[in-house]
Amino acid sequence: MVSVLLILALFTGFFMFPQGAADMFTALQVWTKTGTAKTGHEKVFLYWFDLFRRYEWPILVSLVISPVVFLTANRSLRILILTGFGTWLAYSLIPYKTPWLVLNLIWPLAFCGGAVLGRVIPSVPKLPGLRTALSLGVLICVGVSFAKMWKLNFHDFAARGEPYVYVQSTIDFKKVVDTLYRQAAKHPESRTMKIAATNRDTWPLPYLLIPFTNVSWGRPEVEMLNAASVVLSDSEDRAVIESRLVGKFFVLPFQIRDSYQDGQAYLEFSRFRDVVPASTPTFEGKLAVEGKAL
Repeated sequence: MVSVLLILALFTGFFMFPQGAADMFTALQVWTKTGTAKTGHEKVFLYWFDLFRRYEWPILVSLVISPVVFLTANRSLRILILTGFGTWLAYSLIPYKTPWLVLNLIWPLAFCGGAVLGRVIPSVPKLPGLRTALSLGVLICVGVSFAKMWKLNFHDFAARGEPYVYVQSTIDFKKVVDTLYRQAAKHPESRTMKIAATNRDTWPLPYLLIPFTNVSWGRPEVEMLNAASVVLSDSEDRAVIESRLVGKFFVLPFQIRDSYQDGQAYLEFSRFRDVVPASTPTFEGKLAVEGKAL
């Protein structure tokens, strides 16, 4: 009863919005469509198993051994095994799969594995070295998982070959944003410079560009590009943008996410020349060379 009241309180704004009690069921319709419709995130049945095999060895062991001890387990452990294994099975059957959902699978299987080991290890015959070997195996699994976690988080966090790196911002994207921040730190007046963000998919730019007060969003029209010190664009718009730019610009690769198309960032040469390496490629609009304007 307490749990039901808490859920109702949260979904109704602490009973100030009664309609929320019905709306929480409406949300399930959306998730049903997300789980079955074509979204571009469909994966094979063994997707979670492969992630465990690659990154989460203790969880993989838990998934494998839990069904084995199910029949001889007590009632509480059976419920725990059903929760862990059943969660994995349900999520495997649903086509929609993204790596961050693995958090919903890890915690029940972690509890399940711990409970199984707590039951199995004491029952192992006291043969020379057997318990030591079993404990060593557990430590190896945990150690391998920790090493993979460290490598992924601090070295390969933007590597496209890592399945956990999914719709992740790229290093090129970070370099451009860092350049804008360096410019603003060195020349505070640059916080008011005109930035034209013409990308079709802009997130997380709205958050990262908060320090800048003159940001335009939309398609690369002449008016939008006029007097812009920074132009952020998709590769498919490159020809259009370069036909409309006036002035000399540094050109940096700019891909927002690994799953998104490539792009370019145009940084005004005269403004950024003391924060951008001199070896960076440049573009100079023909109209600027000819002294004309669109």
